[in-house]
Amino acid sequence: MSAAAIAAGVSRQTPYQVREREPDFAKQWDDALEEAYDKLEAEAWRRGVEGVSEPVFFMGLEVATVRKYSDSLLASLLQANRAKFRNKHNVELTGANGAPLENPDVAARLAAILSAAQARRDDSGGDS
Repeated sequence: MSAAAIAAGVSRQTPYQVREREPDFAKQWDDALEEAYDKLEAEAWRRGVEGVSEPVFFMGLEVATVRKYSDSLLASLLQANRAKFRNKHNVELTGANGAPLENPDVAARLAAILSAAQARRDDSGGDS
């Protein structure tokens, strides 16, 4: 948003203010984001399935190319689009009756404890 605001010669806050006031602008903004996400998803797919060609150098000279694939991009696409591949251990911390936790220090400590427990579970190969 900063680059767009600079290009338009307005402050960074202006587009957000216009978005709040103008439903048409908000819709165009959302459409532009969806188009960008579609392009990102297509690029992730391309890099994961078709791979990218990378040069191989020897003694400063390019001597070959190798095709590299991104397993992590494919895993991210699967997690985003298929429920059975999603992380079963995501936890949302809330207070009583789903209200936000009132003390941010407690929320941060709980998140750190849960993260450490998840890391130990992952290191031990456990499923629960």
